[in-house]
Amino acid sequence: MYKRISLSLILLIGSFFLPPWLVLIIAISGIFVFDYYFEGIFAGFIVDVLYGTSSHSLQTPLLYTLIIVTAFILIGMTKSKLKFYI
Repeated sequence: MYKRISLSLILLIGSFFLPPWLVLIIAISGIFVFDYYFEGIFAGFIVDVLYGTSSHSLQTPLLYTLIIVTAFILIGMTKSKLKFYI
């Protein structure tokens, strides 16, 4: 419980002060470690609102949110098939 809260606070504060790619890595690791880690999707939305995507080659308005939602779905499907993850 405390690990999830700590990671959520790090992710929330990091959304404002860390580079977006680092927030993405933290969010994806949180999705892999915890079940139903919706805080990662929220952090991706915050990064998209703050930094936008005007400098990216993909002109998707919610690029980081889309990446994190895709990772959320894929990691969720993968975790159910792993034998060492219980």
